[in-house]
Amino acid sequence: MKNLSINNLMFESFVHHFRSNTLFEQNKMQQLQLQLQLRNKEITRAEYDERLMQNLLQANKINQDDFEKIMQIDNSKEYRRLPWISRQYLKTKTPGNAFDFDELRNTVTEFIALVKSGDVTGKAANIEMYPSFEALQQKVHEINQQPKQVKSIPSNLQQDVVVYLDNKDALVVAPLNHAASRELGMSKFAHRVKDGVKDCAWCITYKNDTHWKSFFDNDLVTFYFAKPKTPQKLQQLQQAFPGRNVQSCAVLVDIAPGTDPESENPDGVIRDGFDADDKKMTKEETKKYLQILGVDV
Repeated sequence: MKNLSINNLMFESFVHHFRSNTLFEQNKMQQLQLQLQLRNKEITRAEYDERLMQNLLQANKINQDDFEKIMQIDNSKEYRRLPWISRQYLKTKTPGNAFDFDELRNTVTEFIALVKSGDVTGKAANIEMYPSFEALQQKVHEINQQPKQVKSIPSNLQQDVVVYLDNKDALVVAPLNHAASRELGMSKFAHRVKDGVKDCAWCITYKNDTHWKSFFDNDLVTFYFAKPKTPQKLQQLQQAFPGRNVQSCAVLVDIAPGTDPESENPDGVIRDGFDADDKKMTKEETKKYLQILGVDV
């Protein structure tokens, strides 16, 4: 038998993951073997994905569509968070009801960003330390509400917001820094009430600037905040997107080289968006939202 190039701590960690993971209850050894093969480069990640999907589907614990969504949430190289994410799915999903993947994805994504930025360190950076999805949500919320020390905040935020559209029907603006994003989220785009305070559901508007930096500095993505200003426009959006909170939309735009910063239209390439409840919208849905507001995309 080939001598496995992992130390005892790593092995015990893998065993702990799969003993506690009810999703793999029927085929623990198969899953452990796959993890070890991937870690020792005996199989490629593509082969790992395919075999893992087959094993999970055969266990009759999850359907293929939901499994693919779970896999997309964990962006680590070896899917280290997949066992934890899977457990939360099984704990909270109720028969006959659609599972809220947006809420799970948003919380896990925010947690990963906080870990990478150093805002969450030590044992707290290990997602397995959180016994429930609610516990992870609480941790993320606590960190997000802790403002970071900054050298200066512009006194006049108007110079840090680009207005692309502001007429009787709609407002489309682009905050140029976290302070401007925070101000907009607490004023013109405050469409929820949390802990008795009106604010915005988008993580880039939280007190902590980690998520803004993660998007803007690391991913080279900027944002455009869009909203209707009349009941008529809001009704059009509600008819186009039944079941969504369309009071506003955060549009993710790639900062594309060579685009004209003086253009009257949002420059760069639209990636996708998030509605006022922070539920993800596809690229086509986002474009449709903007078109209804009168933006030429």
